[in-house]
Amino acid sequence: MLPRFIGSVRVSLLVTALTIAGSSLVASAKDAGSSRHDFVPYDWLPVRDMLPNDYLAMEGPAAKGLLATVAVGRDGKQITREASAKDVAIFLRAMAERAGGVRKQARSKKERPAGRETVIGEDQRTPVIFTTQYPWSPIGQVEDYCSGTLVSPRHVLTAGHCVYDIATDTWYPEHRFAPARNGSSSPYGVVGWKRVIAAQGWTQAHLRDFDYALIVLEQDVGSRTGWLGYGWREPMPLYTVNINGYPSDKAAGTMWHADCALSSATSTRLYYACDSFGGMSGSSAYASFTDGGRTIYGVHAYGVDGTGLNGATRIDESVFTTLNSWRSTFN
Repeated sequence: MLPRFIGSVRVSLLVTALTIAGSSLVASAKDAGSSRHDFVPYDWLPVRDMLPNDYLAMEGPAAKGLLATVAVGRDGKQITREASAKDVAIFLRAMAERAGGVRKQARSKKERPAGRETVIGEDQRTPVIFTTQYPWSPIGQVEDYCSGTLVSPRHVLTAGHCVYDIATDTWYPEHRFAPARNGSSSPYGVVGWKRVIAAQGWTQAHLRDFDYALIVLEQDVGSRTGWLGYGWREPMPLYTVNINGYPSDKAAGTMWHADCALSSATSTRLYYACDSFGGMSGSSAYASFTDGGRTIYGVHAYGVDGTGLNGATRIDESVFTTLNSWRSTFN
């Protein structure tokens, strides 16, 4: 199957503006943007797992519910959009294509709940000194507890658990983004947010497979920083992946880099022995190519589970389609 991707760019000349309709008011101010809400580490969250065959056994409406989009703005207004029949078909096809690889997997071998991101053996991470140089410039810190990557002039790709706390079923109140932050220096400023987007598979079903999100910034910063492309491949080659983010075990606000070969690519996740730590959640797991191109294939989201490896939520055809839809709809 041919790969699909959205390309990396250093400078943007086009910003598409779309009107959002169908808003509905959030039930409570605690749900969005009004009060302090301390970040909850991933291993404290009641995350659920499912196998591809579990999804294939679902009724159509249930699968459609998982794929529904929920977005909340700074004004506390929430937008919920149903998934299309095409979206559901793509999702189920993606599950069916990979179900054969796990069909014989016993229930007892389902991946155990994941812990925090982990340094595996000797710490191989290195500091990123020149954060304003591409490809590090589009990478930044989300508040002071997560990482993210610009994938357009105003869209930041990050983990779902960096924006929505499933332990309390509430949105975190702030999602400001500091691209290329370097200690106390924020070369491109700290950019405010306009809207944050996730799937109901995360916000309602609490499934690890849906642990990804987009933050829509209130202004274009990607024209100055550039952004990274994202894509999907099936089967997934065992590329060397790069992870850059803001670990909490290092000096505040400093960016650190890790790279290693993919160990495995399961139905909805990528696994690797790249070292990480809390605060690097939301970092992009991307591959670099000899022609200078870079493609994000996963969102770094959790630490070791039954595999003994750190991992990312994989961008498959369904996630790829979802991200494209979010980018074109929410600006």
